[in-house]
Amino acid sequence: MSTNNTYPIVKVTNNLPHEIEIYDVFNPSKGGVKETYQYTKLSTIASGATSDVQTIRKGSLLQAMFTGVIEQLDNKYYYQFPIKTMSAIQFTFDNPPPLTYSIETSDKASTIQSFLFHRFIMANPNSALTKNLYSALKKGSVDSVNAFFASTKNFKNCTLSSWNIVQTWLQMFTSGWQGPYYLYEEAPTPLPANYIPVLIATLNIVSSAKENLATLSMCSEDAKGNPVFANPPQHTTVVMNGDGTMGDDNPGQDVSVTLTPVWMNVIQTSMKKGTPVSNYLAGPAVTGTVANKKVVSSQTARQLPESKKINTKKTSSFDASFAKLGQMVGLIVGLLFLGEFAMKIGKSAKEKVDKLKEKANSDKDFKDGEETIDKTPDQEVTAEATSKESEFNTDAEEVSQSYNQTSEALQENVMTETMEDTSKNIQEELSNQIEEGYTPTQDFEDAVSDMENSFEEIKTDIENGNFSEANTKLSDVSENMDKTLKDNESSLEDWEKSSLEESSEAVDNAAKESDALDKAQEEHDQEIKDEADDSGFNENDDMPETDSIPEGEMAL
Repeated sequence: MSTNNTYPIVKVTNNLPHEIEIYDVFNPSKGGVKETYQYTKLSTIASGATSDVQTIRKGSLLQAMFTGVIEQLDNKYYYQFPIKTMSAIQFTFDNPPPLTYSIETSDKASTIQSFLFHRFIMANPNSALTKNLYSALKKGSVDSVNAFFASTKNFKNCTLSSWNIVQTWLQMFTSGWQGPYYLYEEAPTPLPANYIPVLIATLNIVSSAKENLATLSMCSEDAKGNPVFANPPQHTTVVMNGDGTMGDDNPGQDVSVTLTPVWMNVIQTSMKKGTPVSNYLAGPAVTGTVANKKVVSSQTARQLPESKKINTKKTSSFDASFAKLGQMVGLIVGLLFLGEFAMKIGKSAKEKVDKLKEKANSDKDFKDGEETIDKTPDQEVTAEATSKESEFNTDAEEVSQSYNQTSEALQENVMTETMEDTSKNIQEELSNQIEEGYTPTQDFEDAVSDMENSFEEIKTDIENGNFSEANTKLSDVSENMDKTLKDNESSLEDWEKSSLEESSEAVDNAAKESDALDKAQEEHDQEIKDEADDSGFNENDDMPETDSIPEGEMAL
């Protein structure tokens, strides 16, 4: 677009410790159909510098943006991360003040916190924080939402404006959703016995100083059912559609893609000083269709494409939680209207403020009018939020229950699989020793019999949903084996000692891992109800662990 000197000049001062870029932001959407915004770079402003920015259209909306690593957002590299929005609409009264803006550290802190806030509330719709937000949105005004943010512990720098800036950016840039995604065909309902998730494609969203790209690669299966990349390769470049969904960059020519990204909790267990610790961590997920097949993503793979080695423990754990994955992501997608309420309030208020700027007779006249606009409820949003409140509460509770059910499924899997493997290994060892002519001691047979009886009790507890009781009994099995080893050290054969030691260690590890999952679930349930502590938000939480997509399949 050619420059017209009749358009306003905006003076912008950059008080950040790094350079920023100023963009003209234009929304080409018409007739209710959303399109990707058009960003035109107008200026680069060094740290500490002031620049006169020539606008390129009437009523320009400018945005200060930053490309680079953001330490507070997992030390990742982001493209055109938004910092501040600036209106280039000039007052019309006599001798209006010049259009001047400064970009401060508080502006950047505001949008960074808004990103973290958005991620948290989407992943935790049943939290006290999210419910308080809903109450503020239902009141329908800029002031009601800003008062909500001011009342929080961790998000005081956020405003309705900064949250909407981040939401818009996430709808326009894949950089906000970076990471590997493994897209599996959605599980059928009801779930068949021994169901194995089928990998349809991988999606790799890369954001670095060298590239900014989202590539989908189709997968198939080999003769043994193992995932392999399609041959010949089938790649599609994925872009944001401007409405919160992702699609193929070349519709009708490549693989058809329609995906909706969201944030959801992932339950992950890691070892810390030899002890398993489980945490709920918010990470991205996508759901939608690829090549007309319904898919849902995971950032870890059941099995990496073309991998020769299968981790049976990993695949078993993956299968245990996969059934709930599609349901959880689908429910969260259904709750995206929460953010839409905020954007409607912000858009309505902005349109009124822009008109006020053109009609105001003085600076005081404008400020008084803006104050009225900010405190006046958007009746449409208030009515819609009121009508959807029951739906929101029901679906938010279902998301919470799905998290709990996923945790229980993982607990059941780790305990059941360990018991089955332990019984199998001991019986195989017994058979081998008997074939070699050895006779097991009575102490060993008694220990094995007690173990099997305890396993049956534990299985009953698991079936009845008594996971805490099952954890305790599984731990007792390990302690009883250790006691047998200690009390009968001189009478047990070496192979019996070795068998009991290995079994005790395996059972003890399973009990600890299951207990860690149980505690994480209880702590998370309690934390999200803690209104005074912003529902358990922790700015030091890491992103969930991921499986890197194999080299050679990441780019076109």
